[in-house]
Amino acid sequence: MSEHAEELKIAEKYLTEMLDADLAGDFKGFIKYFDKSDIDEFKESDFLKDVKHMREDLGEYKNRTYLGSLNDLKREDQSRCLRFVWRAVYEKMRR
Repeated sequence: MSEHAEELKIAEKYLTEMLDADLAGDFKGFIKYFDKSDIDEFKESDFLKDVKHMREDLGEYKNRTYLGSLNDLKREDQSRCLRFVWRAVYEKMRR
């Protein structure tokens, strides 16, 4: 089992909620777990435009595969950072 199993469980929950919000066009639900400083310039109109373009280009989200974690990719204002990486599959993607 991964040394970050508990963190991965939380990240999976957050990602699922974000993908559900994306599908529903729910901006507030999508940004729920973002640090405010990371989304200062990201407006609801930007989100809706991005969602529209992604659906046109990629089609519907199908599934994801967990690839692993990246440690210590942090900014100067962070004491610790752990990032998880997935590969997403969409309807129009070639395998």
